[in-house]
Amino acid sequence: MYRDNHLVATLPLDRDAALEVAGRLGPVRIETHGGQARLLEHRSARMIGTRTGWIGSSGRVAVCVPCGVLVKITGNAATRGADDPNAFDAIAQ
Repeated sequence: MYRDNHLVATLPLDRDAALEVAGRLGPVRIETHGGQARLLEHRSARMIGTRTGWIGSSGRVAVCVPCGVLVKITGNAATRGADDPNAFDAIAQ
């Protein structure tokens, strides 16, 4: 998890966990379950990060820009999403 482009926490995807990160608009909850992660904003107007839903493939992201929080899945592309037709082919920051 990143807050304003600074790594603030990591969570393994092989076990269920939850964590709150201090976002610009208030707390943002990050959950892991079943090899996936999701971001749950509490005060963002459009809730785009929350509507992204569960992500689990390497390179996938869920972002709340107003809160300044980004969740990114990292790992071996050969074992996490190499055949995912929805996977990103490029990421710009």
